[in-house]
Amino acid sequence: MNTLNRYTVVAFRRRVGGRKLDFLWQQNSLVDQQTGSTWSVLGTAVKGPLKGAQLQPLRGGMHFAFAWLAFNPDVPIYGLSQ
Repeated sequence: MNTLNRYTVVAFRRRVGGRKLDFLWQQNSLVDQQTGSTWSVLGTAVKGPLKGAQLQPLRGGMHFAFAWLAFNPDVPIYGLSQ
């Protein structure tokens, strides 16, 4: 059995129908504070008043530095002493 933690990074615009939502991680679920709706990692409300609503995805992601630096070798690295 693989016991390593796996991480996923996703980014979404947090407005639905003109309403700005604030999110909390509660009892292993992502829940918005305004309606109490539960959201999936894909940005879909799966339970609550907003069930079926979809957050608009934003461009982004989590990448390893070596992969980025292989294609962008001149990028300065914050905190690296000169």
